[in-house]
Amino acid sequence: MLSNLSFSILILTLFTACSGKSNYTPKGISFEKEKKIPFIFTETKIDRVEHDVVKLSDGSIINRDGKLVSEPLEIKTILKDEVIYSQNKNLIAYVTRDNSIALFDIEQNRTIFKEKFNFIASIDRRLPKPFFDKNSILYFTFDGKIAIYSQKDKKIVKVLSIDNSENYSNVIDYKLSKNSLILLTHKKLMLIKDNYNTQLEIDLRGAIFRKDSFFAITKKGEIREYSYDLIMKRSIKFPFAYFISFGQVKDKLYLIESQGYIIELNENLKNYRVIQSELDDENCFFTNDKFICDEKIFRLPLSI
Repeated sequence: MLSNLSFSILILTLFTACSGKSNYTPKGISFEKEKKIPFIFTETKIDRVEHDVVKLSDGSIINRDGKLVSEPLEIKTILKDEVIYSQNKNLIAYVTRDNSIALFDIEQNRTIFKEKFNFIASIDRRLPKPFFDKNSILYFTFDGKIAIYSQKDKKIVKVLSIDNSENYSNVIDYKLSKNSLILLTHKKLMLIKDNYNTQLEIDLRGAIFRKDSFFAITKKGEIREYSYDLIMKRSIKFPFAYFISFGQVKDKLYLIESQGYIIELNENLKNYRVIQSELDDENCFFTNDKFICDEKIFRLPLSI
């Protein structure tokens, strides 16, 4: 894993040089219409899905480990609700809904830095949190940029353009491996490694990251396995499927389709089954062992 410092150095070095949905219809013997998903019913709905947490209608927040987390009262008071933030000791780095990035000092009780970027009407709230490094802070913005703020110089020292799309241009996920960085937007898959960077133009829903490879989920119902050098190893396509949430438990991938079908797929992308459920284009969030959807939860792996 790259250190925080090498993450900034890697980006600075390399960049200096450089839909509509159709109806999905299950086919074949894999379609298991009579199977019943063992839902746990709740009285809460999803207010907002973010990069690594889900915020529920009862005010609770759950992270990827499935644990309840809470925001300190001082952060709620200072930042209100429409922010994505990270805290490092007395400093809170945050991004607002109007696409401003800022730094607040709790000890001084004041904003010590703020800059506004272009407002984007259509955004994806899975924007990653600001990333603290020893000397810098990396901000992901809603208009598809990474801004590098120097704590020593107290100013932005570099702005990197990742995606220039007019809508949904912000980074939605990223992965640091031993010597590379993978970035995802709705339209782009980018690799930054050593002395070069490369990118693929793909309509993406997101990714499932693993140790030695990752699965890219496309808006056209395709699951592609890539190495961390962006070499595609294998793929499978479910025509007209639009996946709203996905994750991996043990050797199985689980994907929820917008019409409520749940696909359980082996990690070799060969064997799968499709199960009909009571879900209906609901908000869903994957933790390490379950899906949380509006008023429903079901645990993984499925035992039916």
